[in-house]
Amino acid sequence: MPDRLGQALVRRYLARLPSPADAVPGEASPLELFLRIGPRDLDVVPVAAASLRRHLTNRIRRVVAATPEAQLRDVRRVLPDAEVVPDEELLPVDLRRAIEAVAPAGRASWLTQQFLTLVFVSTRARGACLVWDADTVMIRPQALLHGTTSALAVSLEHHPPYFVHIGRLLPSLPLPAWSSTVAHHMVMAPDLLGELLAEIAAPGAGRPWWRAILDHVDRDEPSCMAEYELYGQWVRHRHPDRVRLVAFRNVGLSRRRLGSAGLEALSRSGRLDSVSFHWYHDP
Repeated sequence: MPDRLGQALVRRYLARLPSPADAVPGEASPLELFLRIGPRDLDVVPVAAASLRRHLTNRIRRVVAATPEAQLRDVRRVLPDAEVVPDEELLPVDLRRAIEAVAPAGRASWLTQQFLTLVFVSTRARGACLVWDADTVMIRPQALLHGTTSALAVSLEHHPPYFVHIGRLLPSLPLPAWSSTVAHHMVMAPDLLGELLAEIAAPGAGRPWWRAILDHVDRDEPSCMAEYELYGQWVRHRHPDRVRLVAFRNVGLSRRRLGSAGLEALSRSGRLDSVSFHWYHDP
C-alpha cells in the first residue's frame, strides 16, 4: 500500500478515536510527573508544569525533574516545588559512557533523555508516572489514568528507524506500518516497564537491558530510538487491558506564541489537547 494511502487511513482511524479530554467513568487516579529539562527548556517548562496543574484531572502527587548538574540551580528556580535530580545521579557512569560511545554525532544528549525516562520509571517511580516533554503545554482538561488503565495516544509521528530498532529488540512484537505512539508524553507503569526491560535483557544472559538497547542502535541514524514508541507499542500488544487508545491532537508552534492569550484561544477552539513549543521552530 502506498504511504500516502496508509497515512490517510490512519487519519480516518484517529478521527474515530476518543480524545483524552473525553469523559471516562470512574475517578481519575493520582500520578507522578517526570520532566526531563535541557538548557533550551527553561523558558517553557514553567508554563508546561502550570498547564498540567491546571488541566490534568489526575492529582499530581509528586513532581521530579531531571536536568544536567550544571543546570540544577536554574531548574530549582523555575520549578520550586519539584524534586530536582541531576542526570548524572540518575544514570550510572557505565551507562553514560556507553551512550557517549554509541550515540550518533551530536545526539548524546538526545539519547540520554530516553534513558533518563527508562531508568527513573523503572527504579525510582513510586507508582504510575506521567512522563511529559518539558516543551509541551496541556491546553484542555483531561484524565490520563483511571485505576490501572492509562490513556495511550496514537499519532502519525511514524519514524521508520524507531520501528527497525524495536524489531531488533523484540522480533515477535507486531508493529504498525504508519501509526505511532510518540505523542510528547507517556503514562508508564513501573511494573510493566520492568517486565518490558526484562524481556529485552532476556536473550543476553547477564547483559543489562540498557546494553541490549544500545547494542541495537543505528549509529548512522540521528533519531535512532524512542522510549515512547518502545513502551507504547509493547504495552498495547502485551497488556491491551492496561491502556485506552486515544487520538493525539497536538500542534507544534513557535515560542513567540507562548503567551497566555494565544493558548486560551487554542483551548477554546476544542481542536487540540496540547501544544508543543520545540526549540527548532525558532531558528
